[in-house]
Amino acid sequence: MHDDSLLQLIRDELSSRRSSSFLAAVTLGRRRLRLGLSRRALGLVAAQTLPAPEPQRQFLSAYSCRPPPLFVPTVTLLQVCLYLYCGVLLDAWLVQCQEVGFVGLPIIYDPRQRHQAWRFISYALLHSGLPQLLYVVFGQLFIGVMLEMAHGTLPVALLYFSGVLAGSLLASVVDMSSPLVGGSGGLYALLSAHLALSAMNWADMQCPLKFLQMAVAVTSMSAELGRAVWQRLSPGDLPQPSFAGHVAGSLAGVTLGVAALAPRAQRWPTTRRLLWWVALGPSFGFLAFAIFWNVFAYGVVSLGHTDNPDPGMWA
Repeated sequence: MHDDSLLQLIRDELSSRRSSSFLAAVTLGRRRLRLGLSRRALGLVAAQTLPAPEPQRQFLSAYSCRPPPLFVPTVTLLQVCLYLYCGVLLDAWLVQCQEVGFVGLPIIYDPRQRHQAWRFISYALLHSGLPQLLYVVFGQLFIGVMLEMAHGTLPVALLYFSGVLAGSLLASVVDMSSPLVGGSGGLYALLSAHLALSAMNWADMQCPLKFLQMAVAVTSMSAELGRAVWQRLSPGDLPQPSFAGHVAGSLAGVTLGVAALAPRAQRWPTTRRLLWWVALGPSFGFLAFAIFWNVFAYGVVSLGHTDNPDPGMWA
């Protein structure tokens, strides 16, 4: 009887050890699976946003997701929430820019209200309609988040707001009769900078689908720009939103964005640096001219400026 009890204790101990070993093996396997998936995801981010091999290796060895990318998701969430708010306020969900109350919103870029400086930036939170919103949201979440992971929050935020500001400044000079809405300026700055860096490092890119990815990006950007141009030139009771944000954002991305997102360890050839400075000079020149224009243009061009604009004035 004593021998039977001892044998049972030995069996229980062995069974307990086997169970513990099995649970430990399962836990280790799950941890390795999570690490493997995380590694693959980071590898995808590196391949998409850092074409040169050396910056990719540095990113994979140093990235810890602390802090996580917050700027692009936060801006995107604000844009979606404001669109829903305007949908309820205006009772319009597909196209909102043709509603009379839309042009009276306090954060839209209104050329008659250029003295309210926040409008030069805040207009990026509103959108003319659902097509523009969907394109901006998809582009920011798909490309913008990866760029923020690879390059950091500060460079991406500065580039995004540079594209937004460039859009409103360009509209204030070349399209003074139309409002401006949408985050297209910021998104196009990010996309153009990413495409420019990809083209500059084309030979180093190891992605087998790089031709397809470039074609899809250029085609989608051209299609969205075409939609904005078509909307701007379409007749309506109210002026249609300007497409200056798309154009200015692209130019900001090619000039400022290339420097903001270029890996610090990557050295450019002398010719490439010279071409970049040649492109950057006119950008700063236009910035100075646009600021001068907005400060002193009220005595040159009459826009029917008033502190409390009546939306009917657009008709």
